[in-house]
Amino acid sequence: MTLFRLRRKKLIKVFDKYSKKIFDSKKLSGKDYQVLFYKLINVIKSRKYNSDIQFDPRGRRNFLKEEIIDYLKNGKYKEALGDLKEYIYDQSYCYRDVSAYSSLEEASKAQEYNLIYNRKGYICREDKDIILIIIELFRYYLKINWIV
Repeated sequence: MTLFRLRRKKLIKVFDKYSKKIFDSKKLSGKDYQVLFYKLINVIKSRKYNSDIQFDPRGRRNFLKEEIIDYLKNGKYKEALGDLKEYIYDQSYCYRDVSAYSSLEEASKAQEYNLIYNRKGYICREDKDIILIIIELFRYYLKINWIV
C-alpha cells in the first residue's frame, strides 16, 4: 500500500466536518469529541510524513499549544478546540511574535519560512507530532477513550 503525504486541506475538511456539531452544541458531549479525534487520528495515521526545515514550532504555534493546555486545565473545551482549529488551519504564519526569537531578523526569517511551509500545503512530521500531542491532551482532560 502506498502512503501519500497529508494535505492540510484534507485535515481541515475532516476537522470541519466532525467539529461542527461540537461548536453548534450548547452541551459538552464527550462522544462528539471522541468521534472527531478518532477521525482526525485515522486520517493522520493513514499518511506518510517528511521533516521540513521551514516548519517552526515557535511563535504563534507554541502560543496556541500553551493556550490549549490552559483552556483544557480550566475546562474550557470549546475554546481549546477553537485554538486547535486555528492550529490546524495554520494561520500562524500571519502573526509575528518577536518575543519567541532572539532578534527581529530571526523572527522575519522564521515568518518567511512559515510562509514557504504553508504554501506547500502538506503537514510535516514535526507538525503532525504536535497535533497528535494536542489530541492526546484533549483525551486526557476530557477523560475519553478511543473508539476501538
